[in-house]
Amino acid sequence: MAEKTLTIIFRGLMIFRQQGSGAGSRFEIGIVPVPGPDQPPHHIHHVPRISTFKNGVLDAVKIVEGLHPTHRIWRLDVDGPTTVGVSKEQAGTTFDRTVHPFSRDYRWLFDFEDNVEGYGPLVGKLDTSKLMPVIHIPNGVFYARLKSHVQLRTKDGEPEKPFGRVAAGMGCDITLTGAGASLVVADTGVEIFPFTAEENTLYDFANTPPDTHPFSPNEEHFLHYYEMFTASVPKFHFRQSPLDPAPSPALCGEAGLGQFPNSL
Repeated sequence: MAEKTLTIIFRGLMIFRQQGSGAGSRFEIGIVPVPGPDQPPHHIHHVPRISTFKNGVLDAVKIVEGLHPTHRIWRLDVDGPTTVGVSKEQAGTTFDRTVHPFSRDYRWLFDFEDNVEGYGPLVGKLDTSKLMPVIHIPNGVFYARLKSHVQLRTKDGEPEKPFGRVAAGMGCDITLTGAGASLVVADTGVEIFPFTAEENTLYDFANTPPDTHPFSPNEEHFLHYYEMFTASVPKFHFRQSPLDPAPSPALCGEAGLGQFPNSL
């Protein structure tokens, strides 16, 4: 049977973690819940949704529903994957987010546990049970699909410094011979969403405010990540460089846990 590619883009407040390598490996993607406007601290509500694009045009939008803490693990069942396990696209042994030439490099994703850019290991400092849902993806190649504008970053009480670009959208390409894939609740098998591998079709899984939301330069959506921290750490603050146009509706800020030993 002919091979096809299913492409899913992930945007917004979510955590990426690779479990294992080679056959049997998988990615876990945990969605960061954001309080609605009627709940303290009265932030702009994020709307988890899956949008279908055909020939570059928005074709349909599905609001992600059925969230429940006892059924928070979801799974992507792929029909006829050509490879077993997951991988990352990376080019070169070093990475510099100000000058790196490979736009699809996975390392554009900001990693909370990076020993240089982040905090290092965070075992015992995070309550990942707050992530809902957590999606298990057993097949595919993960890469940066879209980079942000140039960012400035500071820690609490420290001077602001140039940081470079970060991933504003992460892609997953799954090569398969079947019809597509189905997102299901792991312990019940109830289908959440069917993905069809069709030519010139891609899917955008977003956890951002509504696309028509008027962004304010004072909003810091990235700070929602700290609601799962159980230990006090100096918080990172990101701001788009004034040299670039603002605001960027694509940037809520995906993040990764590159050393975390436990499942999300």
